[in-house]
Amino acid sequence: MRHLPRRHALPLAGLTLAAWPLLGLFLDRYTDTDVPYWDAFPTAASVIGQWLLGRKYIENWPTWLVVNIVSVAL
Repeated sequence: MRHLPRRHALPLAGLTLAAWPLLGLFLDRYTDTDVPYWDAFPTAASVIGQWLLGRKYIENWPTWLVVNIVSVAL
């Protein structure tokens, strides 16, 4: 286990914030979900969380915590 280098934190956050509305748009157009953008957030963040977990970065824990809290609220 190791910590994510600081220089990678901002690009990962940016990737999540960019993927969220794009995935929301896809879900809005091609699925029947009532809350496409709320559904898109845990999906986009889960991809990042899985990448962090696969690379054994400790920051996967807070990522999954946020994903789980949003998912339970949905």
